[in-house]
Amino acid sequence: MRNPEARGRRRSVPGAGPRLTRRGLGFSLLSTGLLAAGILRSELGALISGAGLAAAVLASLAGVLLEGRRRDRALGADPEALRPSLSPPSRDGDPDLRALFRIENRGVPLPRAPGISAWVELRCGSRQGRHAEAAAALPAPGSSGAAGFPPSGPLARGVYRGRAAAVAGDAFGFWHSRRELPGILETAALPEPSAAAAAVPRGSGGQRADVSDRRIRGEDRFDSRPYLPGDDPRRLHWKLYARFGDLFVRPGDLSPPPRKTVRILLDTERPAWLAGEAGDYYLDRIVSAALGYARYLEDRGLEVRLSAPGSPDAPPDPPGRLYWLADLAWDADGAGAVNPGPDPLAVFGAPGAVRRGAVLAERKAAGFDTVLIIPDLPETGPAGFWARFFLVPDGRPAKSGASGVPRAPGHGPETGRALRAAFRTALDRETRVLSGAGGFDVRVL
Repeated sequence: MRNPEARGRRRSVPGAGPRLTRRGLGFSLLSTGLLAAGILRSELGALISGAGLAAAVLASLAGVLLEGRRRDRALGADPEALRPSLSPPSRDGDPDLRALFRIENRGVPLPRAPGISAWVELRCGSRQGRHAEAAAALPAPGSSGAAGFPPSGPLARGVYRGRAAAVAGDAFGFWHSRRELPGILETAALPEPSAAAAAVPRGSGGQRADVSDRRIRGEDRFDSRPYLPGDDPRRLHWKLYARFGDLFVRPGDLSPPPRKTVRILLDTERPAWLAGEAGDYYLDRIVSAALGYARYLEDRGLEVRLSAPGSPDAPPDPPGRLYWLADLAWDADGAGAVNPGPDPLAVFGAPGAVRRGAVLAERKAAGFDTVLIIPDLPETGPAGFWARFFLVPDGRPAKSGASGVPRAPGHGPETGRALRAAFRTALDRETRVLSGAGGFDVRVL
């Protein structure tokens, strides 16, 4: 997805001159040292090596400078000569969710200097603090190229925004020249609903099996009268016509039956124990569980409205709701939850959050139906991540301090076990204190 900037306010970003990379700086200092050693100690080998390295660095600078200026002239004449775009993420037979970064070349020449290459790179970030990048080789003029975004691994939930840049660099990685391309690229990795569904809040009316949306309520419980010219033909009672052969109409209400509304509050308060990357993935689990729960309620004929502290309510249309959920992040401003009113409420959040307590106490005093749903820590996740934080690999030797094993000094609990212990401690407080006080349920997915 490409968001062009406002007409008349287009950013004209000149190409940055060649910049020395860390590798180039290291080799430049090395060549300087070798030259100094060769001159001061009259060592021919050091002098030749230093001169060769210095020549390579200078030759790379000349090539990058030349090709950078050729690129800048082409983009200066036509700012749309390079058109980057970012597709919505999809799987396409791949187990990982990825987007596709495309680049269309309408007139930027390929490098001609030996050892110089050109590519287009994209760096994006999301509100959750996640970053993703991609790079595609510069295609020939009149053609296009593509690269995965990100190149490997799945694209985590979020709305990613960023700018693309055309880059020229040498084969040694000593120098590079970047020019930012106009326009902002954006794509959204939408959440996937969780298959688990919790109980419907008491009073929501969603426990009945028949929730068909009949257009005429009352079925056989109505008064009928003979048909008169001008009556709405939708009110004809065809069962009576089939039985008696005369036309009858029923004066029932043609409007669909009212749908019970259930509110879903995604509590984005981040407890102190849930920090780092583990907290980001746990928020993904909260979002997926809330989305699956919302679809479960809608399948039973209920109307669902989603909200989060410090954010406007989610749009009612499904695409807008998914985009809203994809962009949801932990609340960093300390905004408290707001009581949505007498409608049944399902709160999704992490155990140990404290700011929602005022809303829960207020609803308890008013007698409003409320259920607090806490997703459990996941047992599987991105390769190498959940195994590092949550799981203990099979076959690991017994930890020191266990029965028959002397405890090593300063040996603490493993990271995964410590985090799960903190989760259980916070969860026990929720289930014993809050659920025991009555007024609402505490459930774990």
